Amino acid sequence: MNRKSVMVGMSGGVDSSVAAAILKEKGYRVIGYTLKFGKENNKCCLIDDAKQVADRLGIEYLTIDISSEFEKEIVKYFINQYLKGKTPSPCPKCNLFKFGLGIEYAQNNNIDYVSTGHYAKIKNHRLITASSRKDQAYFLSRLPKRYFEKILLPLGEMKKSEVRKYANKINLHIADKSDSQDICFVEDDYREFLKKRGIKEKEGKVINK
Repeated sequence: MNRKSVMVGMSGGVDSSVAAAILKEKGYRVIGYTLKFGKENNKCCLIDDAKQVADRLGIEYLTIDISSEFEKEIVKYFINQYLKGKTPSPCPKCNLFKFGLGIEYAQNNNIDYVSTGHYAKIKNHRLITASSRKDQAYFLSRLPKRYFEKILLPLGEMKKSEVRKYANKINLHIADKSDSQDICFVEDDYREFLKKRGIKEKEGKVINK
C-alpha cells in the first residue's frame, strides 16, 4: 500500500520544520520545499536552514524559483497600495498565492497534500482558529474552500512552547531560532524599501472623513 505524500513549505524556521517532522513521524512521505523569490529570500526563508533540516529528517527537498511571479503578484501589489494611500497587509494575499502554487505543483506531480507550519486548523471543510494564542488563521483567511481537502496543518493543536520542545527533542539546530514576524521581502524599513523602488515621499494633510 502506497504511503500518502505531502509537500511541506519550509521557511527555515522552527514551525515549518516541526510540521515536516510530525508528518514524517505519522508515516507520510514528506517532500520539503522552499519557494525562492529574492536574495536568499531575505530574512524569512533561509534556504540553508531548510535544507539542513530536511537532511536531518531524511526527507526529500527541493526549491522552486517564483521570483518573477512573486514580483508581479505580491511586491507590485504592496507598492501600488502605498501609491493609493493605503496600508497593505500582503501576508494573506501572499499565502493565497503560495498555497495556489503549492497545490498546483502537488497535483501536477501526484502529491496528495500540501502543508505548512501555520497555527490554524481545518475541520469539516472549515478554517478555524488554532488552540495556541499564536493563532494564524487570519493569514489563511483568503484561501478558497476547495483547497482545504488538500491542506494539512499539523501545528493547529500545539502551543509554540510545545513546538520548540519537540524541535529540541529531535535535535533540530533551529529549535531556538527567533520568530520572523515582519514582511518577508523587506529587509529593514519598509520606507527604505519603497525609496529603493523609486517611490518618493510626499507631504500632505492628515484628514478624517
